[in-house]
Amino acid sequence: VSRSLTYSQSCGLIIVKQQFAWLENIFESEVQTTLIENRLEDLKKFLSDYRRWPFASGGDDEASLARWIYNHTKRDLLPGYDPDEAKRIEQLQEEFSHYPHNNSEYEFQNTCTDFRIFLERNFRLPEDDSENMREIELAQWFHKVLSKKEPYDDNRHLYFNQLLEYLSEYGFSISI
Repeated sequence: VSRSLTYSQSCGLIIVKQQFAWLENIFESEVQTTLIENRLEDLKKFLSDYRRWPFASGGDDEASLARWIYNHTKRDLLPGYDPDEAKRIEQLQEEFSHYPHNNSEYEFQNTCTDFRIFLERNFRLPEDDSENMREIELAQWFHKVLSKKEPYDDNRHLYFNQLLEYLSEYGFSISI
């Protein structure tokens, strides 16, 4: 059995391929749009579930999502860059800018939450001379942040100001 095509058969295949190229482009575009929509939905769900941005150091799915965000917002010089897609991600970044973007912000926010919980349960500020180790840690953390000379240049500044406002509402007067 011969596997070679005659000239007219190969010309026919080229014509058929050209006629259906537009269909292939539409299909690829729809698949790409579906993938983008799925990733955006994954990102929205992650933000809703965890109330923070995905970290590259997280689990496989989280790290993949973090890389996807990076690849679609920071790499405008690379092939495949889609400015519309980047704009949609940037809109989410603006909407959820107050969420922690890295582990430092996340841990800081958690400590602020722990501080609030301590205050609500004990109706006082944590003390250094307590027998409770977590209370000592909270007291030392609070004094360290209060004495910090330069303000944080990320969301930690926001979280600490929110904590200070909360303390003020609780009746504490904290001078910085």
